[in-house]
Amino acid sequence: MVKLTSSQIKKLAELALIRAMPDQELDSEWRETQKLKPLLPGRLRGLFIRLTKAVDMELQTMPQPSIVEIDKVNDLIRKFGVASGWEYRAHSIVTNIPFCLGLLETSESKINPKILGLMHDIKAMNNIMHFFEHKTPVRIRPFSVGAFAAEKWEGLFS
Repeated sequence: MVKLTSSQIKKLAELALIRAMPDQELDSEWRETQKLKPLLPGRLRGLFIRLTKAVDMELQTMPQPSIVEIDKVNDLIRKFGVASGWEYRAHSIVTNIPFCLGLLETSESKINPKILGLMHDIKAMNNIMHFFEHKTPVRIRPFSVGAFAAEKWEGLFS
């Protein structure tokens, strides 16, 4: 078994954090607890499914991690949760999008650019849907919270 470098462990953690967003948004039980309507078949749901597949394909290109390395990934995510105050709590898509975009745009890891493109498509589609559902544009605050979280992620490595 190949031993992963610290940059590969960081990349695994980044991919896990990105992969958590579509998992959360596609989970009908979670949506019900948040008093959200189920995500019906449509463009946004399709983008989430494509993002899931793209992240899974990226994960397949990486060496298989050992149990110890998986524990290191979990430890990084836990440290991020403490530093950001998120601590494994689910957040709205409006907060998760800028976090994932900030993570992708500042990452030193070589992550498939298709993933970044899908994130930009999800952001645009979510903004359109939000506008039509709420008759207002997305407020700036959730975007700054997501950007703040991305800064906290990078702060773990400086």
